[in-house]
Amino acid sequence: LAQRGIRNAIVFGRAVTNVLENLRSTEPSFDNWYEKQKKLLVADEDMKYLYKVRSEILKEGTLPVQSSVRVNGNVMELMRHFTPPPGAKAFFIADRLGGSGWEVETEDGKSETFYVQLPEDLPGCKAVLQMNFTSSPAGELFVREVCCKYLNAMSEFVRSAEEKFGANAS
Repeated sequence: LAQRGIRNAIVFGRAVTNVLENLRSTEPSFDNWYEKQKKLLVADEDMKYLYKVRSEILKEGTLPVQSSVRVNGNVMELMRHFTPPPGAKAFFIADRLGGSGWEVETEDGKSETFYVQLPEDLPGCKAVLQMNFTSSPAGELFVREVCCKYLNAMSEFVRSAEEKFGANAS
């Protein structure tokens, strides 16, 4: 997951609950059901943390994530896997956004970033990108695991609404 994807998952995941809140005007039992669903999320430390991160993203524009890459094998083999784009000056692995690719000089002399997807398994070389939230009260918190957990929780929220309110929830 690149930082843009993490931001999208966290910020737009909340849109799921916002849309479901529209049921309040048509379903008399909505508030009771919604409170139970909300308690499940609030009771989970990871979900509370993501709510805090969402607020940081929206109010401060920050995302407390660090990335690291572990490369086993021949790094040159990894670089040879990609054809450099025109104007490529340097290959980089795991920039501040967690991406890898080429630094490219444009015709006007400026530098641009050309991102590539590192292969999962390349003979002779394996690169593993790990992204962690940096300010989690739980210590090391892996972005991929927490975001998957969050998206699964939002899916369960929708499934529960469809079960309770039928077609009105879709």
